[in-house]
Amino acid sequence: MIRLESSRSHEEMSKNPLAAILEANIFNRTNYNDWLQNLRIVLDFENQTYVLDRSLPRALPEGSIHEERLTFKKWHEDNRKVHNIVLASMTNDIQKQLVKSVHGLKSKSKVKMEVEVEK
Repeated sequence: MIRLESSRSHEEMSKNPLAAILEANIFNRTNYNDWLQNLRIVLDFENQTYVLDRSLPRALPEGSIHEERLTFKKWHEDNRKVHNIVLASMTNDIQKQLVKSVHGLKSKSKVKMEVEVEK
């Protein structure tokens, strides 16, 4: 069966010496607490646990300074990396289910946005 992980996410995980923890303990619906603990260990090593614990900023305030723009960019880059690490550390069927759910949510929000714009 084909895994949905990108070669980049596998490459990113392989740079982290603790990534083997997630590769050996893939989330399979029966091991959530252990998987989450291992995920947090790996992300803590990368200083990326904040992505799990805080809300992702959607937009920069008007007139933001250079440092704010850099922080915003890093947050979105780390979010993408964490997203890929999470997907890569799950079974194929869970990956597919999540990808379908995300695409469905994007479609619904697009329709909602179009309806709101038409009002």
